[in-house]
Amino acid sequence: MLAISPVKNNNQPSFGIYFHTVKDNMHNVVYRGDTRLFRDDIDWNNLVDFIDNKYRNKKDAQIIMHACSDGEEVYSLLAVLIERLGAGAEKYFPIIAKDIDPWHISLAQKGVYDMASVERPDASYYTRGNFSKYFYEYNSGKYSVVEPKEFLKKKVQFSTGDILEDIKVLPLKNKILFARNFMPYLDKEDAYAYVKTLAQNADDSTTLVIGGYDKEFDRDKLLENFGFNRTYTDCVYELKNSLKYLY
Repeated sequence: MLAISPVKNNNQPSFGIYFHTVKDNMHNVVYRGDTRLFRDDIDWNNLVDFIDNKYRNKKDAQIIMHACSDGEEVYSLLAVLIERLGAGAEKYFPIIAKDIDPWHISLAQKGVYDMASVERPDASYYTRGNFSKYFYEYNSGKYSVVEPKEFLKKKVQFSTGDILEDIKVLPLKNKILFARNFMPYLDKEDAYAYVKTLAQNADDSTTLVIGGYDKEFDRDKLLENFGFNRTYTDCVYELKNSLKYLY
C-alpha cells in the first residue's frame, strides 16, 4: 500500500483546475489529485516528439501513466499523440492509466471535465486548433464542460493501482512511465525505495516523465543520484549512468 506522509507545504500547487485534497485527522495534506488539461509544467509537443524519436522503431513500446488523477492528462497526451503522429500513434494504445484513489478513477472513467478559460489557449495550441476533433464541448457558465470523444476513450484503460507495488513487478524495457507530481507526498524512505527500484528495473530503453511539483521538492535530484539523466525535454529522464550495483 502506498505510504504517504503529510507534506510540509500545505499551499495549493499552481497547476490544476480540478482540485481534490485529501487530509489526515490533523488537517495536514496527505495527497492531492490536482490536475488540468494540457498542464503547463511540460511541453506536450516536445514530449511527443521525444517519444516518437526514441521509440519509432520499437514495436513493443508502451505508455503507463501512474497518479493519473481524473484522467485529464491522459486525454491531453492522447490528443497530442494523434495530432502529431497520426497513424503512428496507434502502437502506443491503449495507454495504461492508474491512480491509488478510486474516486479519481471513477471520474476518469466518466470523462466529463470543467475547462476554465485559462486552459483554452493551451488546449487550442497543442491540438493545432483541432480541439473539437477530440473533445465535445458544452457551454456551462464560467466553465465549459468538455468530454473526450468515444474514439479517444477507447484508447485508454483506467484502473486503481499503487505505484510502489506495481513498480516492483513492472517490466520497464521500452516503457514510457509517467509518474508525475506524486513523489513529494511520499515519506523519505518510500521515495528512496521507489527511485531505487526504478533504477534497478529500468534500462536505457525506459523513459520517465515527472512533474514540476516533483522538482520543487528536489525529487529530480534524487533521480539523478540513481543515474537518471535529464533529457532535452523538460521533466523527461532516461537511465544513462545506472548506479544499480553501487547501492
